[in-house]
Amino acid sequence: MSLESKTKHLIYNVHEFLLKHKKIEPNTNKNRLFLFGIPQFLNYGDLAIAVAEIKFLNRYFPERELVLIPEPSVENVLIQVKRICNDSDIITFHGGGNMGDVWPEQDRLREKVFLTFNSNRIICFPQSTNYTSNKSKSLLRASKVMKTLSDLWLFARDRASYNFMVENLPKNVHIKLVPDIVLSLKATSKYNRTNVTTFMRNDKEKEYNETAVRLITDISENSTIINSDTEEMYWKHLITEKSLPKLVDAKLKEFQTSKVIITDRLHGMVFAAITGTPAIVFDNNNHKVRNLYEEWLTSYEYINFVGDQKEETIKEKVSSILDDVKGYTYSMDENLFSSLRDAFAK
Repeated sequence: MSLESKTKHLIYNVHEFLLKHKKIEPNTNKNRLFLFGIPQFLNYGDLAIAVAEIKFLNRYFPERELVLIPEPSVENVLIQVKRICNDSDIITFHGGGNMGDVWPEQDRLREKVFLTFNSNRIICFPQSTNYTSNKSKSLLRASKVMKTLSDLWLFARDRASYNFMVENLPKNVHIKLVPDIVLSLKATSKYNRTNVTTFMRNDKEKEYNETAVRLITDISENSTIINSDTEEMYWKHLITEKSLPKLVDAKLKEFQTSKVIITDRLHGMVFAAITGTPAIVFDNNNHKVRNLYEEWLTSYEYINFVGDQKEETIKEKVSSILDDVKGYTYSMDENLFSSLRDAFAK
């Protein structure tokens, strides 16, 4: 292991130790919002979700004190928070695409929070579900926990997830459909667009697509391609309340300086949308990219979901974009998030 790697590893361990021994000391004179599960890993989609959640809560509920609880410290602070939590406090949990069998550790963490605060209002920010079936052990366990809760609100970020939740989760759960919370952000481009950039998966959600491989190879013959991603495997930054928006802004700049991006990541597509960046979008293996696109982004002409398009059609679209480089204006109706706002208006 290199000296640089050892240093990063040491920083990571110290940071983890501090998080696990974090003390929660909110101002007891206010009603509070406890936001559990702030990510401490360099998945920029998850980091952007956290930024959007914080902005959403501060914008609409400034009278409440917002208490952020990083994911590594969740289990360690449950007793502390339970001791100071009152009936008017709201428990909320970080959103994303991890409700199901692909990332089972996230379900278990949510369940521990649910069980600890079973008499409070609990609100989960928009999620995608990916249970393998309605007989999944993870689903049955989660449902059993949910049945014990007095006031649980789950928000789905696509129609398929919403339908699955309604059909398979207990009837006492309030289930609503809203966009991915990152779509509540705006990041107008103020940079020159000079790059072609790829943001492609390399994990267990990847759907190998030969068309995407050939497309990238074809473009590279005439244009310089920057291969990036919305996830980094190695620890490079401490993630704090101050550094969080800066990290997200730095990643968004990669989109804002791109003529066109190519991606099979859900938040690659979402980042392209909010920055007005032309995008060629391929699906992933559990179709959460397609599902979100079909529900919220079909009217955005610069977001080009490949679907069943012929390879030649896709190449022509890329050529057209590169011949007329420009950014687009993004706007999403805030009323689409009204049911989420209403859930917090206790």
